[in-house]
Amino acid sequence: GAADREERLAYHYAEAHDLAAAAADPMAAAMADQAVSHLVAASMRAVSLDPARSLVHARRALSLMSADDPRRPHTLVRAGRAALASARFDEADDDLRAAIELFAVHDDEVGAADATVTLARSRFERGDIEGEGPLLQQAIDVLEAHPPGPALAHAASRMAGHLWVVGDLEACATWSERALTLAREMALFGEQVLALQYRGASRSKLGDEAGL
Repeated sequence: GAADREERLAYHYAEAHDLAAAAADPMAAAMADQAVSHLVAASMRAVSLDPARSLVHARRALSLMSADDPRRPHTLVRAGRAALASARFDEADDDLRAAIELFAVHDDEVGAADATVTLARSRFERGDIEGEGPLLQQAIDVLEAHPPGPALAHAASRMAGHLWVVGDLEACATWSERALTLAREMALFGEQVLALQYRGASRSKLGDEAGL
């Protein structure tokens, strides 16, 4: 499949880089660039089914990047999400904080806010529900100052989930409706599923049969 193809290409380019670097071949940099591209693609494809493998690919990509590579903050987020899915919470937090710092260096407020939403998810996975809410709100405050995009849909669905857990059903229904509208406009099917789940659960709890 496509995932296997990306892994094979990443492996071959990484091997070519190592050989070229050992021989002080000027082609080493070009091989590293190609390897990074395929490693990032392989990491993205693997995160849902095999987060541990996704994390290995992201780590290898980061090791081949220069410190100022523009792909670095996004790859750190990818590593953070894979580490979070693997229950490696400290690693996830380190990656996400490093990504947030780099996004700030590049004046990318949306990227930093989206990474903050994932950092909030890490708080949730640790059982720190109280710590999750302020991080989500912080991210949403930033994202609402920008045109709506996938990051805001992501934040809205996560806020709906947070409100469901803390028992604020009316607010959960409101945020899940907002998340669903955004997700539908941008054809973000995963976010649509989450938003429908939270909207259905909150409406049902509130006695609205349409929640079913």
